[in-house]
Order: sequence, then structure tokens, then C-alpha cells
Amino acid sequence: EFRRVLFRSAVFAGYLSDESFWFEKGCEYIQYIMNHHVNYKKQLALQDYDFVERITLDGAPYGDEQGVLSDPGHALEFIGLACKFLLLLKKKKSLSALETQTLELAEAHFAPLLCHCFDYGYGKNGGGIIKAFDLKNRIAINDDMPWWNLPETMRAAAELMELFPQHKMTDKIKRVLVLCS
Repeated sequence: EFRRVLFRSAVFAGYLSDESFWFEKGCEYIQYIMNHHVNYKKQLALQDYDFVERITLDGAPYGDEQGVLSDPGHALEFIGLACKFLLLLKKKKSLSALETQTLELAEAHFAPLLCHCFDYGYGKNGGGIIKAFDLKNRIAINDDMPWWNLPETMRAAAELMELFPQHKMTDKIKRVLVLCS
């Protein structure tokens, strides 16, 4: 929760001022989530682009013999918030090395992350995104579909297409957007 508040503060402060501090903090947050909660470097014993809800102190996915929790809606919400921040960042006249690196990280990995989390989170009968998924056993563990997941996912997809309009996965991102509408 602290990181969410920090990130939203960074987005808000960055929008109201051009203080490098807030942009740096937002980039640090994005990189932290990507490096600790997303299996994009094959650092976790999970599928590529799995989003782990909780991690242990040593950085391993928090789980037990029953499974490893993922909330697909939280993963998709992260992409939307991060894209909103990065759209503001792109308006700066010059970027630091960390800011450039964060934009490159997002361009390389946000689209496959969005599509992967949507694919395992989208309800079997359509109509929504499930609340909880077991990454170890690859099954839904709570198939409730909160209302907010669809608009958050639509926002994430739309902002991702705005952020990287020529992305090679644009058709797949559009599919996500259409299925949510």
C-alpha cells in the first residue's frame, strides 16, 4: 500500500511540477515492481510475465504447497498507473538515464505483461477479470470478478497504445481493450 501511495504521489507531483525527484521516485517504483513481482527475467520459477502478488524477504514468490497468489487486476492496474506516469515523463525536455531506462523497460515488457495477465485473469465465461489466480497450479482460486478490473484494464490498454503507438503487439493490446468493453 505504501508503494501505491508513493507512486500516486509521484504522478501527482510530477504533473504539477517538473521536479526531477518525483520522476526518479516513480521510475524507481516501476523498476522495483518489475524486478520483484514480474517474471520477465526468468528469475522466478514461474511462467514468463507472471505477476506475483506477494514476495518473501529474500525476493522469492510468497506461496506454499497449495500455490502462489496473483491478482490479475492488480497487475493490470499497475500497468495503467505506470503508463499514466510514463506519459507525463515523456513530456519532459530531457530524461535522466534512469528515466530512459524505465521507458525502455516499459516498451519491452508492458505489452506482454498486459496480455499475459489478461489471458490468465479473464474469466472463462468472459465478462470480467477474476480476483485471484494460482500461478503454481495455473487455476483460478477466486473467480469473483470485481467491477473495477475492466475499466482499469481498458485504461491500461489505451494508455499503453498511446505511450507506444507503433508497438509490435498493438493488435493484441486492442484485443484486450475490445474484450473489456
